[in-house]
Amino acid sequence: MAIESNVEGIWLAKQTAKGTPATAPTSNANAKKLRKVGGGVNPTLDHGNENYSDGNRFSDASDFVNSIVGNGAPVAQMGPGDGAYLSYLMLGSETTAAAVAGVVPHTITPGPTSFWFTVWKRMGNSLIIRQKYTDCRMVSLRVEGSSANKVVKMTPTFFSLDAGEVFSTDPTCVVDTDQPFLYTEAEATFTIDTVVIRGHSSFAMVITDGLATWQGDSVYMHDVTTGQGAVTIEGITLLVDQAGLDQYNKIMYGTTSPTAGTKPQKTVYMGSYSFELKRGTVASANFRNFKVELAKVHWNPDLAIDGNPDGGATEISLGAEARKDPAQPFVKITANTVDIAYT
Repeated sequence: MAIESNVEGIWLAKQTAKGTPATAPTSNANAKKLRKVGGGVNPTLDHGNENYSDGNRFSDASDFVNSIVGNGAPVAQMGPGDGAYLSYLMLGSETTAAAVAGVVPHTITPGPTSFWFTVWKRMGNSLIIRQKYTDCRMVSLRVEGSSANKVVKMTPTFFSLDAGEVFSTDPTCVVDTDQPFLYTEAEATFTIDTVVIRGHSSFAMVITDGLATWQGDSVYMHDVTTGQGAVTIEGITLLVDQAGLDQYNKIMYGTTSPTAGTKPQKTVYMGSYSFELKRGTVASANFRNFKVELAKVHWNPDLAIDGNPDGGATEISLGAEARKDPAQPFVKITANTVDIAYT
């Protein structure tokens, strides 16, 4: 019988340090088993060769292993705990407040660095693949949702310096019982430049760290190097109703009501962006949320509004990149979950 592609599991758990694999998780309080819907993680073996002359028409080559590294980009449904934990691994700093009715408020912001973590992969039932990935670091974290694809997804893209080790016993950590968030659970919270925009049909937030692997004297990667981190917003689709037109005019002209003779502005337009996925009643046992706040963003000015002879919706697509506001974190994520503090 062929291996069952739909029988699989991916677990993640923070390490205490580089070179120290995490213990196989038994609880989802400080580890997560993803609700995977796409992508995956695999060891990547790169082979090289060098031709040499031996006096024959068809000469030979010397083959060698160039490098071994693990690469992952699993796409998963995002629940409150999953979203908070992966954001914590990526951003690297967290504070918590006292639990209210068993629900813990987490505030996650950028720290000095992201965390090392371990990943376990299991696939199949009659035939089984089990692989462990140690010394993982996240390159980017993508959170996205839309009115067309209601279940909010998150994609952690990461590499592993020590990839593909076979293991024998699955972690016993199970998926969170909380259901994943739906795009419509952010109703009336998509806020652009302090204005709530209801004609907002999609978004994607991407946190990147600019990390790359560095090879020393082994086929396994030795360490990571850092680049410039960024937080970007892409794929925001707005209907050009009054609010959508106001936003276009602010970015293009610097005012919601340009008068005759107004020309595109010569200064860069800055704003803000936030949204909150939430369910239940605040301060009750059923309250869950995932709130993103970008206090200062540079809105991409590449905008176009064109007519269509066939009619239909007129939309604009917005993109932005976070900038520093001295009074606020670069990005702030607030999540109420049943998990204890992750630190």
